[in-house]
Amino acid sequence: MPSLLHSLTGLMTAVVIPTVAIVGGISFAAYSMYLRVRRQREILQMHHAERMAAIEKGIELPSLPPELLHDRHYGAGYRRDCRRSRRSSGLTLLLIGAAVTIAMWQANGDKSFWWGLIIIAWGLGRLVSDYLDAPGTPPQAGTGGPVPPDSTCNR
Repeated sequence: MPSLLHSLTGLMTAVVIPTVAIVGGISFAAYSMYLRVRRQREILQMHHAERMAAIEKGIELPSLPPELLHDRHYGAGYRRDCRRSRRSSGLTLLLIGAAVTIAMWQANGDKSFWWGLIIIAWGLGRLVSDYLDAPGTPPQAGTGGPVPPDSTCNR
């Protein structure tokens, strides 16, 4: 009988826990998207009601600021955060790549240490991207994706 209990415990560990983790992760992502859409809808409804009341009174209101609709995807703060993220991840990848390259060279002695250069190149790419996105350079034209054209953040 103890072996049956032990096998049920193994089944719980092997099947139920990963299933709950996957379903929970997907549910959390779906719920966060739902909350974001609901918040944007409520903001638009409030703005519409305010605009209709202003039109009835003959008052002209300014247009809706884009920060209300596109949380972090516009403005200097978003661009600054993207540059900081690229710079920190670039430096981190550069140092990790150097450590992996040295460790593989010391441990193996053969030509497998070259794989660490991929991580170094990735980090250098992030740093070059940060350098090219300096405050004096004009923003590049966008591709029409979810990130607006004036943003160059690629997380």
